[in-house]
Amino acid sequence: MPKKRRRPPFHVQIVVDPDQEYFREVVLGVRRYGFETGRLTFADRWLPHESGDLARVVRRDGVRGIVAAAHTEAAEAALMRAGVPVVNVSNSMRVPRLPVVTQDDMGVGRLAAGHLRDCGCRSFGFWGQAGASYAEQRWAGFREALAEAGVAAARGGSRTGEAPARTFERMRRWLERLERPAGVFATLDSYALVMLRAAREAGWRVPEDVAVLGAGDDDFFVEMERVPLSSIRLRSRKIG
Repeated sequence: MPKKRRRPPFHVQIVVDPDQEYFREVVLGVRRYGFETGRLTFADRWLPHESGDLARVVRRDGVRGIVAAAHTEAAEAALMRAGVPVVNVSNSMRVPRLPVVTQDDMGVGRLAAGHLRDCGCRSFGFWGQAGASYAEQRWAGFREALAEAGVAAARGGSRTGEAPARTFERMRRWLERLERPAGVFATLDSYALVMLRAAREAGWRVPEDVAVLGAGDDDFFVEMERVPLSSIRLRSRKIG
């Protein structure tokens, strides 16, 4: 019986900014899948000055597909001009044109609501990035899970282009309107760290007066402050 011919490995490129732990873990997931299955090989990392003409470097390196984190329509459009299939691992755009692989962000919001309710909080708040798809979906899950228990949630958020000092002052005033003990879910660990600082400046004890929960479970951020941050771990390697 003739042997089944094995397909050659699929040569891919990963276009992900590694500044966030989430996306570093996605990259490791992609690479581990390739190494363990033998189904993928990887092109050398493209340097910043090469990103202006993706179609050229795709042809040069024989790339047949791209895994990318496209957060904006402009970045998405540039990737679509590369001439090969692209999978997006960023859930930032509300109406993406590329296929997206991400976690269940509504489920993340529901999980956050359940955790904060279990902490015995009386009031609940949500702080996210205005307009980002992952933030909108996490808010929807958070709000719905609390509504099912007969509880409402206050919403606040960061605004694109706003000065950090202005955002911090709005956050502090927003937090002070919540009833203690309060539970706050911040969609990113970086937001949650700022929320911890806002709480301390308002004279609130953490976690006695306010329980703050982030998402991403970045080891650096979680251990950065005097009070360790509670955070939801996302399955970023599995996504990769």
